[in-house]
Amino acid sequence: MSHRVPLLAGLAAALCILAAPAAASADVSLSDVVARPVSGTCQPSASPSGTAVAGSHADVCIAFHVNGGSDDLRGLTIHLAPGLLGDPSATPTCSQANFAAGACNATQQVGEVATTAVATAPLLGLPLTLIVLMAYGVYFIPSSAVPQQIGLGMTSMLTLVAYMLTLGSTLPRISYLTRADRFFVGSAVLVFLGLVKAVLTTVLASGPRAPLIERANRWGRWLYPFAMLANFVLALLL
Repeated sequence: MSHRVPLLAGLAAALCILAAPAAASADVSLSDVVARPVSGTCQPSASPSGTAVAGSHADVCIAFHVNGGSDDLRGLTIHLAPGLLGDPSATPTCSQANFAAGACNATQQVGEVATTAVATAPLLGLPLTLIVLMAYGVYFIPSSAVPQQIGLGMTSMLTLVAYMLTLGSTLPRISYLTRADRFFVGSAVLVFLGLVKAVLTTVLASGPRAPLIERANRWGRWLYPFAMLANFVLALLL
């Protein structure tokens, strides 16, 4: 994974880079670090070439590779030395309307950041699917086994909450809903319906409305899989 940050500058000076890993013992390091004015392409290199001459008002190239192993880089702080100056008027500006429309041209660009993202949706969705299937078991437990239904419904719901809290502490915070978020919400609704069905069993199983519970079990065994499929399609495919 490489990171490139070219900056317009009039004076090149020393640069200090501090990498903050996810934990104190995390195995994260930087290699092929380049921090100098360049006359060519800005990229990480163990033996950089093309250093700009003094007074040429060249770009300052900051580039490096992140070697994370099994860990990820959670924070990076770059300190520029005092006296490193840039001319903000050297680059043509892009209007707010063109920026919002993505119509800015290459001459109005200052800086570039490149990164590599790895899709983990299948790994995150598999445990959630298993939790939803566990809640599905409520519809196969006899109405007379009320404690077992309540236990399975509560276990499924608490497991789902614990799983979502764990993911919330590890995934980056964003201000919009993703497809995965919609899938999580739909799965939570299905698990909650299983718990509601178990609670209704305790209220109605011993009264004159006991046949309603048996009917709910029969319908639930057929409708629940279709609801799971609909949740998958609506959240991830449409």
